[in-house]
Amino acid sequence: KPKPLTSSFFSMNTYCSAEVEGENAQESLNEIKNIVKNLDYKILSRTAEGSTVYNLNKNGETLIDTETAAYISLLADISNQSGGAFDFTLGAVSDLWSFGNNPSIPDSTELARALSHSGFEKVTVADGKAVLQDKQAVVDFGASGKGIALDSIKSYLETHETKRAVVSIGGSVLLYGKGDFTVGIRNPKGDSGNYIATIKIPEGCISTSGSYEQYFEENGKRYHHILDPETGYPVDNGLVSVTIISESGLLSDALSTACFVLGI
Repeated sequence: KPKPLTSSFFSMNTYCSAEVEGENAQESLNEIKNIVKNLDYKILSRTAEGSTVYNLNKNGETLIDTETAAYISLLADISNQSGGAFDFTLGAVSDLWSFGNNPSIPDSTELARALSHSGFEKVTVADGKAVLQDKQAVVDFGASGKGIALDSIKSYLETHETKRAVVSIGGSVLLYGKGDFTVGIRNPKGDSGNYIATIKIPEGCISTSGSYEQYFEENGKRYHHILDPETGYPVDNGLVSVTIISESGLLSDALSTACFVLGI
C-alpha cells in the first residue's frame, strides 16, 4: 500500500498543504498547486495585474467566464440571505485598516465614505460580463476564495482516481474520499497546534473564521480583521471563532464569515 504523498506551498496570501493517496498522487499534488495558483492570479486576486477581479476593480467592468459568474451569483445570494453580513465588496474598507501590512485605526470620515460604496448589489453580472454599478466599489474575494479553490480541487480529484485527500488552504479544509476524517479546531487562545475540539466527519469541507488570525492592538484594545459591513469596524459581538461544515467549500468559507458577523 503506497503511503500518502504530501506537499505545501504559499498562495492566496496563506499557507497551503495537501496530502493525497492514490495511483496518481504526485500528479494530483502538482495539479492542486496549479489550480490554487491559477485561480488566485488569473481570477480572484485583487493585486495580480490582469486577473478578473483586478480588471473589474480597475475598469469598472470585465468579461468573465461562466464559472466566475456562478461564484458571484452565489456569493450575492449569501450576502442577500445574511442581510449583508457577508459582503464581497468591502475591499476599500479593509484597505483602510491595512491588516497584514501596517495596520492602524482608520479615520472615521474616510471609513464612512468607503463604506458607502460597498454592498453586494453594486456588482451585476449579465451576458458574460461583470459590471460595478458604483465605480468606487472594490470587490474582494478574501472571505470566499479559499473555498472556491477547494471546490475546484474537488472537481479535479473526482475525475483522477484519487482514493483519499486532505487539502488545507488557510482556515479552509477539503476532505475527500471514503470513511471518516478527524479534524482539529484550533483553540482561539492557543497556538496553531493547540485544539479546543476535534470533529469526526465524512468527506466535505470545513472552514473556520477567527478573530485570532490577523489583529493588532492599540491603546489596550484588540482590532481583528473580520469587519462588520454595517459599521466598517471589526465585529464586536463576543465571538472569537466560527466553524462551518458543508459539502461546498465556497459555502463553508463564506458562511463562516457571515455567521461570525451575525453572532451567536
